[in-house]
Amino acid sequence: KISDKTDVYAFGVVLLELITGRKPIEPKRSPGEENLVLWAKPYLQKGKGAIEELIDPQLKCNLRYSNQIGRMIEAAAVCVTNEESRRPGIHEVIAILKGEEEPVFSKRKKSSFLGNGSVIDCYSQLQQSSEMKSHLALAMLGVSEFEDDDYLYVC
Repeated sequence: KISDKTDVYAFGVVLLELITGRKPIEPKRSPGEENLVLWAKPYLQKGKGAIEELIDPQLKCNLRYSNQIGRMIEAAAVCVTNEESRRPGIHEVIAILKGEEEPVFSKRKKSSFLGNGSVIDCYSQLQQSSEMKSHLALAMLGVSEFEDDDYLYVC
């Protein structure tokens, strides 16, 4: 029921943490900025053009590293896509991070990796008593064969 694609999502969150210097859930942030993935989605849609908005100011990166950071942003974006079936495998993510000319996943998947914003639309429906529960729910979107997902929220 939990698949490799769930791990890919989690890896995308780790990439976002490295890029932004933020934690996945920060309840003390202003509304709309508590969840790292949801905050980052609009910037991820810009791809490499979002480096300045996403990057942790403490990194003090220069243009020399912009290609590597851009690949990290692209990899994070495909990893945290809303539907499990559209997430790449970890080998495809590694290909992006290595800067290979043509990543293994198809252009069709690449062009639609961020979906149409439905992850943000459905977020309000997924809100539970805590942000952590909704963060897990986002990671599990599109995971097949769930008959009873109550066990996901056992802490």
